[in-house]
Amino acid sequence: MAARLRLFELTIVSGVLASCGRPGTQPTESFDGPHVRTVAAETASIVDEARSAQACDRIDAARRMCDDVGAARANAGLLVGLLHDPSAGVRAEACRALGGLAKTGQLTDDQIEALATATQDDHVAVRAMAIASLACVPSLDETHAAMLRKLAFEGAPACRAAAIGAVERPGRRGCVEDLRKLIADPDTDVRRAALCAASRLRDEGSALLPDLLAMAEDPRLGREPCLVDAIAACGRGSDSAVLALRKLLSDPEWFTRHKAATALGSMGSDANAAKDDLLALRDDPNDVVRRDVEDALRSLAAAPR
Repeated sequence: MAARLRLFELTIVSGVLASCGRPGTQPTESFDGPHVRTVAAETASIVDEARSAQACDRIDAARRMCDDVGAARANAGLLVGLLHDPSAGVRAEACRALGGLAKTGQLTDDQIEALATATQDDHVAVRAMAIASLACVPSLDETHAAMLRKLAFEGAPACRAAAIGAVERPGRRGCVEDLRKLIADPDTDVRRAALCAASRLRDEGSALLPDLLAMAEDPRLGREPCLVDAIAACGRGSDSAVLALRKLLSDPEWFTRHKAATALGSMGSDANAAKDDLLALRDDPNDVVRRDVEDALRSLAAAPR
């Protein structure tokens, strides 16, 4: 059981960003297994199991509530109680289940406060999941939002990366400047989370384009998948952004070529200058790249002139 519990705990940090997205998005399926639909008749047995069974069974119970928002809503009080469980795995899964409710705006003030307290947990995996879940609250009050923004710049990298969801609040004064610092962070996870956040900023992100283009010229950073997405999103209408992505079409790594082709396709008529480069990739040795090139060419052809 100890090995199984350890495996559960090790998967938590890797799933923080995958399981907790921006406010307003739908809760994701469980990243470690099929969706389990929990009907009302099973609720009592889940409660009993979580209270009385061994740690791994309590983790399973919490995970079933992660997979079913209805069950999590019905047992939100239990989930708050599990934030004090002796097992870090149980506490982290309870945070994740509450994060699913946070995305849909269904947490009470007391439950939000309980998650905020969990951001100070002794275990880094629990702290990271609590931070990511709290960042999903659509109308987070300024006190908690300021706390999360502070956590994006201090502490364990997994926690810092999880807190970036609170930094990425379109229209917030200082949002772009904070992300400018974070996309240059020496930690890979923090940098990637910041780049993903930058790719969702839309018009505001254009201020970050010079920084992103400079990163693209750095051999150590230019192949970051999230960087390619950020350049495409922040570079709407920019010839410099299109040129940077065109260069990546000739990268020796197939995944970089795939990302560049997809990004150019997403830019519509702004990427017309890349048409010849895309045509040259129709015979790429990688079938994924060839497929993405065809998709991009169709997008360019269909885009309004």
